[in-house]
Amino acid sequence: MLIPDSNIPAKRTDSFKQFDTDKYRSNHARTLHISLHQALFGGCVTIGVPALEFAEADEPLASLIETRHLHIILPPGLRDEAVVSLTCDANPRQRLFRIHIEAGNDCRVWGDDIWMTARVENRFLRGGGQTTIETPHGPRHINIDARTPSGASLRLRGQGLPATETAPAGDMHIRLEACPDSVRPLGRVLTDFRQRWAS
Repeated sequence: MLIPDSNIPAKRTDSFKQFDTDKYRSNHARTLHISLHQALFGGCVTIGVPALEFAEADEPLASLIETRHLHIILPPGLRDEAVVSLTCDANPRQRLFRIHIEAGNDCRVWGDDIWMTARVENRFLRGGGQTTIETPHGPRHINIDARTPSGASLRLRGQGLPATETAPAGDMHIRLEACPDSVRPLGRVLTDFRQRWAS
């Protein structure tokens, strides 16, 4: 007995499976190490790569072990472990890179946010007040409440990685770590005392 084609259940075969674009991009991306400053503000980075891997199809090569330098243009707001297409200034064709942000010893990047440790003199943690700390965005003034314990954290909204078309601006989380008080001129000590007394 013949069965009409329309009654035969369709079977999905491997050749018709949906192409996994994200998996392809991840497998074909080259790891690119950048600094936290470059992730924040963009810029340009130069790397050495095998010429055979990045040469055009009709481009002659002097050697199979020839090395080529790529000058890669970085937009601001790159995220750690993101796979992105970036432009190389020597060739307008974009290439895939997996971003790895090297934040340093006192910082780390988590998603859109930056986490860092700031060393603050004991006197600010005990008595409170305003002080200046160094951050990846440059110096920032922060207000500390009296009797703040060492290890406490504060958050600066919008001071993480900058917003992009696909990600919101992140926050900066600052862990306050106590350090010994610096020796200050007597005049400065008296001025601070008068300001606290007046408040």
